[in-house]
Amino acid sequence: MSALRELSPQMLERATNPEESRELQLVAVVREGEQEKIIGGARYAAGAGSMNCEFAVAVTDEWQGLGLARHLMEALMRTARGRGFERMEGYILASNTRMLGLAKCLGFVEVASPEGPTVRMVRCDLS
Repeated sequence: MSALRELSPQMLERATNPEESRELQLVAVVREGEQEKIIGGARYAAGAGSMNCEFAVAVTDEWQGLGLARHLMEALMRTARGRGFERMEGYILASNTRMLGLAKCLGFVEVASPEGPTVRMVRCDLS
């Protein structure tokens, strides 16, 4: 849950070549003139043989509060459900009240987090 200046070669490989049966990665892009700019991203990943997946979502500051995170999360949940996953969970900073509120609206519930009081764990049954 911290910023990275640069991805390691291993992280870049995994980010650009997800394993379809266990991972999904989405990006939101806008066109600015001749350039495309990534404004958000979301992913889920699951361990081999697991029916649970973990999500992560990030949206650039200027696009927060406009529904992009909801759209990305709904797409993740729909795809995970369609691929047979039974549960989705994620970790959200306790200070990120907007994301915690979105998770609640999407049917997630808070559960005890092994990360301590500054991080909340949320979980949703997909079935």
